Amino acid sequence: MKYFLVFLLVLVSSFIKSQDIGLNVDATYSIKQSDSVVGVDTLPPLEDNQHKGEIIYKEDQRFELLLKDYLSAKEIQGYRIQLFSGRSRWDAIKVKSDFLSKYEDHPIFLSYQQPNFKLRAGNFRDKLEAYKHLTTYKIDFPTAFIVNESIELAPLK
Repeated sequence: MKYFLVFLLVLVSSFIKSQDIGLNVDATYSIKQSDSVVGVDTLPPLEDNQHKGEIIYKEDQRFELLLKDYLSAKEIQGYRIQLFSGRSRWDAIKVKSDFLSKYEDHPIFLSYQQPNFKLRAGNFRDKLEAYKHLTTYKIDFPTAFIVNESIELAPLK
């Protein structure tokens, strides 16, 4: 099989070399001594009054649709801190109330992934930010750890 592929490659390359393929590129090379930069001039020089200092930008309409779709998703990959995982919903709610009494302004999420209830806090974009909060949470919740999860997209401050 290898020999067949090598033979086929040699055959195709010799066929391409036998064809007369010519590329005509009209470009002039110039050296600017003031900048010491070698450049390629591919555009004709402009007249003095022709479009001086004007940029025309035409945006594709599909870009706007793509942006709206991205912003409507409202979720990105980020990090949360898992505070509790267990089979008892009552214990999870108890830990949630303890957490909210100490950290009122921090978001907390209770989810059920069979057979456990999981209590996770925060919407952190990077692991460093999550680690800063983890050190604070570990005082009251020593078994807390960082998990990778889809988080809600909040506006940047």
